[in-house]
Amino acid sequence: MRPARPLTIAALALAAAMLPATAAAQIAPSSPQPGVATAQPRLPIIRVTPLTNIPIPYDQSEPVTGGAHLINTPEDRAQTLELLRNALALSNIRLHPYDWKTSFTSYGSSSSDGRWILEDMSPNRNIYRWTAQGPNFSGTFLTVNRLLWSNQEGGAMPLRLAQVRLAMWEQFFQPIGVYAALRVATGNLNGAELRRVLVARHVAGDSQRQFPDGRSFADSEYCVDPQSGLLASYSPYPGLYIRYDYANPVHFHQQIIPDAFTILENGQTIIQARTDSVTDAPTGTSDLFGTDGLNAIGVGQLIAVPMVVRGFDYNSKLPEGSGPCVVTLHGMLSPKGQLSEVEILATTDPSMDQIAIRHASRIPAVRRMGTPQPGQSPRAREAVFTFEFLPMPATAINTAPSAAN
Repeated sequence: MRPARPLTIAALALAAAMLPATAAAQIAPSSPQPGVATAQPRLPIIRVTPLTNIPIPYDQSEPVTGGAHLINTPEDRAQTLELLRNALALSNIRLHPYDWKTSFTSYGSSSSDGRWILEDMSPNRNIYRWTAQGPNFSGTFLTVNRLLWSNQEGGAMPLRLAQVRLAMWEQFFQPIGVYAALRVATGNLNGAELRRVLVARHVAGDSQRQFPDGRSFADSEYCVDPQSGLLASYSPYPGLYIRYDYANPVHFHQQIIPDAFTILENGQTIIQARTDSVTDAPTGTSDLFGTDGLNAIGVGQLIAVPMVVRGFDYNSKLPEGSGPCVVTLHGMLSPKGQLSEVEILATTDPSMDQIAIRHASRIPAVRRMGTPQPGQSPRAREAVFTFEFLPMPATAINTAPSAAN
């Protein structure tokens, strides 16, 4: 898909939320203060750098440091996709009725940090129940024949809760389509040799497309243990890593469930989780699956898949002629569009981090991304922003206000 035409910051998130992650838009400079002349020169339209071209900065958690090569034959692509399919199937607990109890502790500056207890259970494909208890939050969620019942009506979700649930489930439901570029590399993690697969989604087949030797800002990353076939690590975005521990795995029917997992952000441990137990689910007639005391919320889950936004911006703080600076950050978006718990995931220039955070908080279109139709559940979601900053053109640097202000 071709990049979207330049848009104002007010339209950026709405466009990016509706298009694949490769959609790009220009952020308009900040509005001038009262009394300042409003006439502004038109900045030239620029060709943004494909994220596939930009290597991620050094991260001690990143296992792919080089040697990644592009998959370009039918046989190799089929083999790579089968490797991932098998790895996910080995730990897919939903292949059977189950009752999965998990606990985790989160650290950092988020308001949802602390001790959490979760339970997920399902007796069949039409019934699903999960509960969560943590700092300032307690919720019960029951889906029966697509209709969600809950004691939580507003739909707001803490970031740490969403992160753990995505670590438990997201990797099973992220399609790798016909426009996904695949690269593979080998290496070691904690002494174990792993097969690493880099996935750049929504990339048109182009023999001239360039990739760095290691991971780019466009890549998701799956690391598979070739001996066991299990998924050892998953990184949906640069700077965020989920490592699965099988030191004492839980064997449930034919599935192998990690006994623990760790989530790291920007080189720091943010979440440590463990599997407390996995057992067969109660029957569908159990009182646990009754709706007494719960309210009908709507169709669909309250936590949606993450929204991915990309934007680019001229900035006078960057030296003329310098290369692009890229910052990736995330936060939690409420159903009403409030962005909270914002954190930096990866950056090539820390001096631009606060500017990127301000850009993310100034996108009013996020708040108008759409009210669900009557009968649909309100949806909270993680929002992931990747901003590319470029030096201000010399012809405009003295006459246009900087978006850094």
